[in-house]
Amino acid sequence: MRTPEIRPETLLLSPVLVLLVGGIGLFFLVGPSGILDRLSLFPLQEVAHATGFFLPYALCVLALLALHDRYLAKVCFVVDEAVEVLLSFGPVYLASFLSLAALGEELLFRGFLQEGASRLVWFLSPEESEGKVAAWAIFFSAAAFAFIHQRYRIYPAAFVAVFLVGLFLGWSYAVSRNLWIPVILHALWNAGELALYIIWRGREPVDPRSRKDVLWIPLVPDAHDDERPGERPHVHPSLPYWASVLLVGILGAAFVWFASDAFPELLRPGILGSLPHELAIGAGDKGHIREKFLFLPAVAEDARRVIRHEHVRLF
Repeated sequence: MRTPEIRPETLLLSPVLVLLVGGIGLFFLVGPSGILDRLSLFPLQEVAHATGFFLPYALCVLALLALHDRYLAKVCFVVDEAVEVLLSFGPVYLASFLSLAALGEELLFRGFLQEGASRLVWFLSPEESEGKVAAWAIFFSAAAFAFIHQRYRIYPAAFVAVFLVGLFLGWSYAVSRNLWIPVILHALWNAGELALYIIWRGREPVDPRSRKDVLWIPLVPDAHDDERPGERPHVHPSLPYWASVLLVGILGAAFVWFASDAFPELLRPGILGSLPHELAIGAGDKGHIREKFLFLPAVAEDARRVIRHEHVRLF
């Protein structure tokens, strides 16, 4: 089968779409909820709030996914070729792609979905909601995170692996209240998966039709369904996922240990790191939101100090 041409603009479209979805989600957290907060209706306030931003947001997501499928479906069927193209564009482009993907997905899954789900407590009393809301929000965002990453073909083992990564990222945000923590861990996970791909480059996935121990659920036939594996060494299709789960756990533990020892402020909410959370709890207060953007001059000053090799706090 002829491999479709993959252009850099096509690959960059995916993280850009995710960034757009995350931005739309934050807009719906800030906009409609501010009006509903002034109505002071409970629990109708929360019901209307849930419907008010989830319904239009769902329509936006469906539209963006349709655009994604229209232009990127073939890329999902030629993952090997896509990664090879990424590797050929040089380290700057590759780092930009991995960073955009991590930032966009964390804005969507942790900044919007997890933060939004944690506010939907109308079905619990204040006493019952303590602790349960955070757990519900983490599980919800992790499940959505795993499903989106396995949208075309679900390998149960790989789905569980990505779900565990989502739980870890959600937990890191819930504990630190700093969105940069899961963003950095997510970027490390992406880089680890790419490194594992390079290590396993040239190995064919195990043919699921010839092995009963490979659990899989085909959602959409891919371009390799009619091809028989060659004589090259085989690798279980979910092995890179599980290896990346182990990798992100090791890197995450090392990162948290190093940060808590060398930069204790890194694990505390910062002006920039807690921005999605502050937007959510301060919904409708436009003055409060504008104040959060006053960090820009401070960021510029910190950048100047870094260039001059002066000591500066990270967040």
